[in-house]
Amino acid sequence: MCIDGLPYIKVLTGEEDKYFATFAGLRVKGRINYFSYEADSVRLVEIAAYNPVNGLPFRKGRIKKTEQIGMEKILHWDTGEIVDLTLENAIKWIADDPQLYNTLAALSEAEAGQKLLKSLMIYNDRNLVYLIK
Repeated sequence: MCIDGLPYIKVLTGEEDKYFATFAGLRVKGRINYFSYEADSVRLVEIAAYNPVNGLPFRKGRIKKTEQIGMEKILHWDTGEIVDLTLENAIKWIADDPQLYNTLAALSEAEAGQKLLKSLMIYNDRNLVYLIK
């Protein structure tokens, strides 16, 4: 879907996906696209009910606790594959650009992580995607 020239992709954010569709805008566009969104993470938490007289727990149970977590993904235009934005995945996808690949692989992991989005933009500038009407 596109609105005012900005492409959006449908994402899965949690339980309400069966009732509402959620879309994330592509922030970096080209052969490798980047997008981010908030998703629900459900985990089980143990709780206990305490006796007010002696302070001892008399019943324990597990409940579902939902938290919002930030998701960062990249989409490969040619294959449609969507993976998490990690240094390993990005390096794998830019392997066909040897100069950028070698530069990113030579950096320390912390430095490469900071320059990852910039590297994807450089890759997209060098490897254009053409759309046919």
